[in-house]
Amino acid sequence: GGGTLWTLNVKDYGALGNSNGTSGNGNDDTAAFQAAIDAAEDGLRYIIVPEGTYRLTSTLNIDRGIIIAGVGASPGEETSTPSARGRGSWLFFNHTGVGIIATVLPVEWSTSGVVLRDLGTMRTQPAPAVSWVPTDHDFDIKAGSCDLYIQNVMFWNATRGVMAYQDGLGGGGRLTMDNVRGHFFKIGVYVQDQYDLPRMSNVHMWPFWADNANVHAYTRANLYAIWLERSDGLDLSNFFVIFCYAGI
Repeated sequence: GGGTLWTLNVKDYGALGNSNGTSGNGNDDTAAFQAAIDAAEDGLRYIIVPEGTYRLTSTLNIDRGIIIAGVGASPGEETSTPSARGRGSWLFFNHTGVGIIATVLPVEWSTSGVVLRDLGTMRTQPAPAVSWVPTDHDFDIKAGSCDLYIQNVMFWNATRGVMAYQDGLGGGGRLTMDNVRGHFFKIGVYVQDQYDLPRMSNVHMWPFWADNANVHAYTRANLYAIWLERSDGLDLSNFFVIFCYAGI
């Protein structure tokens, strides 16, 4: 009665993960990822993302309880110019829209939450220079009225990181984050509307992408590490941020 553990692999649906992380390079793996998500049936679904850099050219939509798990992602050793990324399972959002959006889950799905773990996200950004400004990308991950658990995820160069909101379709939803690292430029985590308290532990915001004075100047004037609107409480522990306009 507990459902069936179905293990899917994005490579079985045609994903190659062969991009070098520059715009237009490598296979477009969007359709393969979405097909794996859509193939998940009732019960616990586990989607494996092997090591590689997967170029995604439009938003991935999740409307059911699934686990999407990679092998982790290392940011590499930061330098004053964009760092060489380390190995891992990287989601390369090669567009300016939302990277992943998880919306309210229909009542017929027996699991109520979405889990994203052991992954890295990345975008295209201009090279550091005087008066540097990031590309105006939307959030890498958005959750509307659903339970979202983000564990061991590396945001390499996100203009905006994570957003939790109410999508108007019903449901409350809770955001839980653990061992999240990233270099954010405008917003790290934005809680717009959360009827239960979000939980964030072991959050480390650091200049992983480029430890550069021009980038620091921008984030010092513009970065909100955690931005709370309606948030019915906040459970925050082991939180670190540097080079920001406001921590909370």
